[in-house]
Amino acid sequence: MTKKIILASLILVSGLTGLGFSLITKFLQLQQLKQANQLLAQKNYQSAIAAYDKLLQTNIGQRENLWLNRGYAWSKLQNYNEMLQSCSAATIVDTQTDLGWNCRGEALYHLGQYEEALQAFKQATSINPRESTYWLNESRALFKLKHYDRAFFASDQAIKFLKQKVEDKADKPRRDLAIAFNQKGQSLLRKGQFQQALAAFDRSIKNSATYLSARQGKAIALYKLGHHNQAVAAFDRILQRHALTNNQEATIWLYKGICLCDAEKLTEADRAFKQVLQLSSDSQYHKLAQAGCGIR
Repeated sequence: MTKKIILASLILVSGLTGLGFSLITKFLQLQQLKQANQLLAQKNYQSAIAAYDKLLQTNIGQRENLWLNRGYAWSKLQNYNEMLQSCSAATIVDTQTDLGWNCRGEALYHLGQYEEALQAFKQATSINPRESTYWLNESRALFKLKHYDRAFFASDQAIKFLKQKVEDKADKPRRDLAIAFNQKGQSLLRKGQFQQALAAFDRSIKNSATYLSARQGKAIALYKLGHHNQAVAAFDRILQRHALTNNQEATIWLYKGICLCDAEKLTEADRAFKQVLQLSSDSQYHKLAQAGCGIR
């Protein structure tokens, strides 16, 4: 989930609210909070967590923010159970914290609990319906649950609010807009609306020219539309211009081989399938590659 760093940075700007503390105590806690936030920004996550734990034992103010920062620190360590515990605590402290519900949703999403994640993201969007992050996360959860119509709507909502942010030429909203259009395109692919999916992927690439998922989505949409030569060229561009893992490269070669089969370029297709066999140890990939053009 791309938003975690953004949300954490939003959280970090908060200060402590004095609730009867002496000025000296408040000053010391402000210093401790600053140090904890610095540790988080410096990617010293274990030390940051220890610092937030200490503050949570002594500080009765801003507990929501402390739990949130603690949760995002755990997310960087990929301990999503601890992240869920922290983010859930934030929503208990303040039931109207949109950041807290989004944080909780991200933890649940990473734990594969997509229905529960969806409910958390919906809570975030109900509290703050103009935040594109929450709509995009809701779209991802819906996509995992195969609710493609609803995922399409949620990604469109994200796009609507991101377009407003892009007007100031900021880079981050533009990257997020690329993600939202890609998510929209993926939903349209699953719905069989290939021409609309192609248009969505083109919009994604316009906002982020090197976005691999959108490039791959565009090539698949071209294949689904029967534009086999264009699809092969699109897959070739990915192979030439992107640093891919072996599994990613095998996926591209597999799709390329299928396109070449449909274009009746059987010798080239056979070479593509041999690349799949060399690159991937996945049994399903091997089965498809060994079948060659017989998989059609």
